[in-house]
Amino acid sequence: MPTFVSASVLVRPSAPVVLAEPLAVLSLAPDLGPAEEQLLRLCATLRTATQSVQLVVATDSPLAPHATGRLPVPPLSGPRSLGRVPRAAWLLARWLRRQRIGTLLVARALDLPVASAAKWLLRGRLRLVFHQHEPLAAAAPAAWWARLSRRPLDAWLAPLPGTARAVEARTGLDARQLWVVPPGLPAAARRVAATPPAQARRLLDLPTAAPLLGVADDGRSADFALEVLYRLRTELHLPAELVVVSHPRTAPDARRWQQLRQHARALGLSQAVYLRPFHAPEAGGLLFPALDALLSPAPTDDYDPLLLAALAAACPVVAAEGASAADFPGLQHLFPARDLAFCAMQTREVLQAGRQAPAAAPHPQLSTYFSAAQQGRLLTDILHYLAA
Repeated sequence: MPTFVSASVLVRPSAPVVLAEPLAVLSLAPDLGPAEEQLLRLCATLRTATQSVQLVVATDSPLAPHATGRLPVPPLSGPRSLGRVPRAAWLLARWLRRQRIGTLLVARALDLPVASAAKWLLRGRLRLVFHQHEPLAAAAPAAWWARLSRRPLDAWLAPLPGTARAVEARTGLDARQLWVVPPGLPAAARRVAATPPAQARRLLDLPTAAPLLGVADDGRSADFALEVLYRLRTELHLPAELVVVSHPRTAPDARRWQQLRQHARALGLSQAVYLRPFHAPEAGGLLFPALDALLSPAPTDDYDPLLLAALAAACPVVAAEGASAADFPGLQHLFPARDLAFCAMQTREVLQAGRQAPAAAPHPQLSTYFSAAQQGRLLTDILHYLAA
């Protein structure tokens, strides 16, 4: 599988810094989530490198206010169903032809049908690149329309080597179409280190002295964390406490929080569990400094911006093993997925160790491997290679 080690692998020293033809980025997302924030940062990085970039968004997209003044944002009527894809594709193809766009970068699998149809309308005179920011199940669905929309792809950019291997196995794409482009660190990762732990706990109304475990709930993770907490307190005799926040990829759900309250009450943990329904790593970057450890119960098979942000904040992470665990520098405390007893033992060890004094520094490879500047360079090199 091709991977980028150095820009000299693909680009001659005399090659131009920018593409001869403009680049367009398509995102018809109805919400502003972690993938869209990553996309805005990538566009800004490319613009800083003098690359001509246009961000194409839906007419009512929440991306437009965030990009206005920094990027050209031509509006497009986003399709609400597959039946409306042809008109959206026709509008997109007409605009791409007028602007002489040579490459279209797509960041959501749901936008690929429109992009693929636009390439067909342009009779193939468009390089189509998918830059994966979503979990594998969302990025490579098994539906017939998804398989058809992947056929015109010139390149698939995966965030991690493990993810690229999983994409190859799941989609059957030629390995020569797959590239690894690690994303830049999440924005919150750069501002968490300045907050002292005691201050962070006080501002979040959390206990000041107890060993504090955190979990971001994706619909299942918090239930596993509650069972871990129960074992820590009853079997391993560690008076730990738990704070539950929302995972960035999940929508707010009041019923879910009520279920967690009932689960905590059934285990007799109501006084040791704190529900904070904000989407980590928000709240001013206060969560990671407040924690003694973050628990990540889902198998580490995908790129997870929350996991990356925790590691960048030097917050110890206890994570389930998975295909991509080795791709996260500094991820040391692993347990077999769904192994409650092993996870409880591993978590007790981490919580008892506590935060190192002075505060531990992030793994040195994090800031170099997950770098917005490197992401922009690798992407530009791949686009040059495809255009050659």
